Amino acid sequence: MINNKIDKITYEMSGPPPQKYWSYKADFVAEMLSWGYSHTTLTKNTDMLIVASEELGTLKCQKAEKYGIPIYTYSEAFNKKEKLYTRVIRKKRLDNLKKNID
Repeated sequence: MINNKIDKITYEMSGPPPQKYWSYKADFVAEMLSWGYSHTTLTKNTDMLIVASEELGTLKCQKAEKYGIPIYTYSEAFNKKEKLYTRVIRKKRLDNLKKNID
C-alpha cells in the first residue's frame, strides 16, 4: 500500500543549481518531482538538503547538520536520485512499521 507521506522524499535547497543543467531552481524542482521528490522548507523531518557547493557554511547547512539531515550537491542528488529514493523510502517504511508495532 502506498502512503503519500512515507513514499515521498522531501528536500530543501541552498544556493542556485548549476546552470549547465538547470536554468532555475524551478527546473530542478520539476525534474525531481517526477521522481517522487517534494520541495519543502528545512525542518527536522526533511529528508535531505541539496546545496550548490560543498562549502557547508550556510545557516541551512548548519541546521541540517544539527538535525542529522544528509547534505548533497545538486549533481549528487540528481545522479543518485534512484538509489537515494529507494534508501530513504525503505527507512521511512521501517520506521513506520516500528511505530505501528509499539
